[in-house]
Amino acid sequence: MDYDNFFPLGLAIGRAFLGREQDQAKLIRNIQAARHTLLLSPRKYGKTSLVKNVIYELKCPATDIDLFLAATTESIQGKILTGCRQLINQVAKKPEKWLTVLAEYFRTTNKHWSVGIKGLSLEFSPESNDDVAQNILDALRSTEHILSKKKQIALLFIDEAQEIAKVEHNITIEGAIRHFAQESKYLVLIFSGSNRHMLAHMFSDNVRPLYDLCEQLKLERISPDLYREYFDYVAMQTWNKPLDSQVSTRIIEISQCHPKTVYLLSKQVWDHAQFNNRMPIQTDVDTVWDAYIDLKLKDTRYLLKNRSVSQIKLLTTIAIGDNRELSGKKFQQKFNLTSSAIIQSLSLLEQDDMIERIPDSCFRIIDPVIAATLERYNRDYL
Repeated sequence: MDYDNFFPLGLAIGRAFLGREQDQAKLIRNIQAARHTLLLSPRKYGKTSLVKNVIYELKCPATDIDLFLAATTESIQGKILTGCRQLINQVAKKPEKWLTVLAEYFRTTNKHWSVGIKGLSLEFSPESNDDVAQNILDALRSTEHILSKKKQIALLFIDEAQEIAKVEHNITIEGAIRHFAQESKYLVLIFSGSNRHMLAHMFSDNVRPLYDLCEQLKLERISPDLYREYFDYVAMQTWNKPLDSQVSTRIIEISQCHPKTVYLLSKQVWDHAQFNNRMPIQTDVDTVWDAYIDLKLKDTRYLLKNRSVSQIKLLTTIAIGDNRELSGKKFQQKFNLTSSAIIQSLSLLEQDDMIERIPDSCFRIIDPVIAATLERYNRDYL
């Protein structure tokens, strides 16, 4: 039996998408009500998988644009215009029929746009990039115009949206997006990104244009019990028996229910057991995890190379489980740092999504691979 689909290393689609029923239902309601949404979570929590499954469920026109490495205002404009063109072409099945409608719309704008048909697709572009924010607003409005004619809801998923905040004239671009989003009834925007703190600032700071524009949807880790049920289900499909509870428990302990790590570790455990022609046993989990930590050692060191010594000390301390009252006297003496210096380092690590606060005033390293690497190799810092 091919179990790879149950433990995808990319998007979790179909049966592999689990534990997000409430999030999925909420996002569907938002889209159907034309409410824009901001997805917030650390990296590798399944934001894109959530959106893709919602698109599949709704079967509505949708496209996604990734603003990663969009380092200029023009590149931001280019990606948003591409997304708008893709949506219009999904809706306008006969481009020659909609060419006149689109051309007439652009004649109402403040600048000249080139509109035509290339192959089987409608194409449009501004003849000047003097005002990128206005171009983005015109493109979004043109998409809304076509959708309104069709009475069709459509979805534009803007990933790595925090990159907008990094470019020149970002405030005017954010202002254009807000101006459009407040009036749209058919084109629904979903924002996400890999820096949730920067995103939260963009959408929660009352002096920023995007303030309070979206309903925020925060993705949490999935419950251990749900993963245990899922492991049993996949084991039944693979070996006609449920998984040994000790194996399930060990996978959950190591992965800490970090979604990406659960799938990665589980797949390797299944691979290891299949290679040995038997069901997984508890030691398999540690064997494949140890090998993976060694395999990723160079990558992990690269991720940590620009961290200060004090940050590495704090990360290592958290990794070994000493994660309470880190700015207290005990750690001030241990690290030879002031309380304010420790708090500043913790704040920087939180902003960069290296650590997160969990109940009882504790901290946790978000990525279990980083935590395991520090626990194994960096005790000398302490």
